[in-house]
Amino acid sequence: MKTLFWVLAVSWIGLSGCADDLPAPPASSAKPEPTAHANDATPNPKTTSQRTVLATIEEMQEGIRSQQPQVVWYLLPTELREDVEELVHEFARRVDQNLWRNAIASWRDVQKILDQKADDILALPEFAFLTPEQKSSLRQQLRSEARLLSAILDSKLADLSHIQSLSLGEFLKTDGAAILATIRNTNASTESNEIGFMPMRTGAQPRVMEQDEQTARVGWFAESDRPVHEMLWVQHDGHWMPAAFLTGWEQVRLARRELQSTTEPLGVVEERLQSLEAADEVLKKLLATESAEEFAQVWQQKVSADVRVQLVSRYHATVGVGQPMTNADVTADQTTSNPDADPVPITNATQADYVTIEVRGKLDESAEDVLFLALEAAIAGDADVLQLPGQKHWTSQVGPVRDVDAFAKRLRIGRVLEVDAKNRRIVLEWTD
Repeated sequence: MKTLFWVLAVSWIGLSGCADDLPAPPASSAKPEPTAHANDATPNPKTTSQRTVLATIEEMQEGIRSQQPQVVWYLLPTELREDVEELVHEFARRVDQNLWRNAIASWRDVQKILDQKADDILALPEFAFLTPEQKSSLRQQLRSEARLLSAILDSKLADLSHIQSLSLGEFLKTDGAAILATIRNTNASTESNEIGFMPMRTGAQPRVMEQDEQTARVGWFAESDRPVHEMLWVQHDGHWMPAAFLTGWEQVRLARRELQSTTEPLGVVEERLQSLEAADEVLKKLLATESAEEFAQVWQQKVSADVRVQLVSRYHATVGVGQPMTNADVTADQTTSNPDADPVPITNATQADYVTIEVRGKLDESAEDVLFLALEAAIAGDADVLQLPGQKHWTSQVGPVRDVDAFAKRLRIGRVLEVDAKNRRIVLEWTD
C-alpha cells in the first residue's frame, strides 16, 4: 500500500517539516502574481509562465507556513496533478475492501502501541544501553509517530469509498492541513525545522546558483558562501518543481499503465489477508500486556527476528546510534528457543514472494527515494519495499514478485548487472 501513500505524499509534497523558522516571505512588491483561489478546493490557477523558480519556492514555503498545503499542490503542473489523482482513484477502485479495512485496523493497533507502550518499548533489552537523553528523544519520537498516525487514520484515507472520488485539493485543505498541523507541532517539540522536499536551516535563504531555460540549481545559504543544501529544479509547462518530481511523475504514469493492463484485483488477497490477520493477532497481544516484562516476553517470543532487527535498527538510527543492529546481534537463545514464534509481517508479501535487490554505487538520500519509487512502480498494485540495514551495498527486499526475470525487465532505473532467478536476487549499478 506504499504506492497510495506515496502519491498522496506527492500531493502535499513532503510536509514532514516545520515552517516556523522558514525565511520570511518576500516583500509584496517582489512577490509573484498569486495563484487565484489557492485556498479553495477547486481553484482556477492563473498562468505561471512568469513565476520564477525562487517565487515558486517562496510561495510554496508561505503555503506551508500558513498551513495551506493545497497551495503547493496547485503550483504543480496540471497534467501531473491529474495523473496522481487518477492513480489514487484507480487504486482505490481496485484494492480489496477487506484487505484495506484490515490493514487500517492493524495500523490503528500500531498507533496504540506507539502511544500507550512507549515506556515498555524503551525497556526492551535492545535499548538498554541508550543514555537518558537518547531514551527521552526516542520516547518523544515514538509518541510523535503515534500522533501522526492518528491524524492520518482519522482522515479520509481510512475509507476506500472516500478515496475513490477524492479531490486532492479538498483533501489537502482539510485533512491535509490537520496532518500538517500535527507534523508542525511534532517538529516544534523536537526543534526540527526541516521541510521534506526542501530541507531548510534556520535563517537559510534560497538563492539561484545556476540556471538555464529549463533547469535551475538552487542553494540555501545561511552565514557562509557555501550552501547548506542544494537542489535541482526543472520547469515543465511553465511550472517549476524539484527535479526528483519528474522521476516520481514517471513512476505514477508507469503505475497507471500497469493498473490498466490487467483487470485482476490488486495483490493475492487471500494470502495478504492471512498475513494481516497474523500481524494483528501479535499486535493485540502486545497491546494486552500489563507490564514491561510481559511486553518484552511477547516481543521476543512472537515477533520474528528479522522484524525486530529492522525496527530496532530504525530507532537506533533515530537517536544517532551509528552501528545498525544485524541478525548476528539476535542471540542464539532468542532465535532457537522459540521455534513456533509467530512472525509479525511488516509487509503484505510472503517471504517466498520477495526478491532481494542490491544496488552498487554511491547513493545519497534523494537517490534512495528515487530507488524506492522505481522499485514500487515495477510492481503492479500493492508494493512492499524494505531496506535491509547493515549491508555492504544498499539492499532491499521487494514483494510481491512472482517472476524475477520479468520484474528485472520492468525496472526503469540503474543498470542491471545480475539477475539470479533461482536465488531471487538482482544486482543493479546506480546511475544518475
